[in-house]
Amino acid sequence: MAFLKTGFLQRLSNSKKEQEKEAGDSHESAFCMRYDIHSHILPGVDDGAKDLHMAVDMVRQAYGEGIRQIVATPHYTPGKQNSSVKTLQERLTMLQAAVADEFSDLKIYLGNEIFYSPSVIDGLDAGEIMMMPEGVAGMMDHTVLIEFAPGEAYSLIYDAVKRLTLYGYIPILAHVERYREIEAQNGYQELKEAGAQFQINAAGLKNGYQAQFTKTARKLIRDGRADYLGTDAHNTDNRKADTKEMTEYICKVCSAQYRDRLLCGPIQTF
Repeated sequence: MAFLKTGFLQRLSNSKKEQEKEAGDSHESAFCMRYDIHSHILPGVDDGAKDLHMAVDMVRQAYGEGIRQIVATPHYTPGKQNSSVKTLQERLTMLQAAVADEFSDLKIYLGNEIFYSPSVIDGLDAGEIMMMPEGVAGMMDHTVLIEFAPGEAYSLIYDAVKRLTLYGYIPILAHVERYREIEAQNGYQELKEAGAQFQINAAGLKNGYQAQFTKTARKLIRDGRADYLGTDAHNTDNRKADTKEMTEYICKVCSAQYRDRLLCGPIQTF
C-alpha cells in the first residue's frame, strides 16, 4: 500500500513537472524580436526587395515574426552606383504608405549598410550616406552600420573602428559573426574597448547555417557581447525574416535582463 502511494506521488510529481515545463516553454515562446536594425526591405535600391510587391510581402513576414520596428539598410559601397539619399527617402515613403493601413503599429526607418572605406567618413559628414536612426533599439546619434569583407584583416577592422570613433561616429559591425579574423585574433574585447558595437544576424544562430558562423554568434550571445539583432532579410525565400531559432536560443541562455535588452532594446518605444 505504501508502495502504491509512493508510486502515485511520484507520478503526480512528474506530471506537475511536465506541466511546469510546458508552461515555461509557452512563456518562452511568447518572446519575440521586436526590432530589426538590418534589413534590405526598400524596393529596387540594392540586392534586396526587387519591387514594392516583394517589399510589402517582406513586411508581412517580419510583422508575423513579431517585429514592430524595422531599419531599412540598403547597401552603400564606395566606388559603386549607390542610390542617393533622396531616392532612398522616396522609396521609404512609398513603402510606408503601402503598409500603413495593414500595419498601423509598424515603424520603418532609414539607414545604410556601409561597406567600409576611409572615404565613407567624408560621405557621412556630407550627408550623402545615412546614419542609423537615433532611439531605435537604443541606438545613439551618429551611429553607423558598417560592413567588411568576411576575410578582412583584423588590423583593418580595428583601424576602421578607431578612425570612425575619432570622427565622432559609433560603429556597429554588421553580422559580426562572419568576420573570421576577429574570431582568429580573439579581438572582440579590444574592438569593444575601441568603441565598436556588434550586430548579430538571426540566421547566424540557426542550426543548418554555416557552422562556424553559428558557433561564433552563439558564443557572442552567451558572453553578453552582442548589442543588436537583425534579420539581414533580402527577400521572402532564402533570405527572409526568420527569428524563431534565434529567439529560442536567447531565451534559453540569457538572463532576463539581457534577453529583454537584445529582443526589445534598452529604449522601448512601442
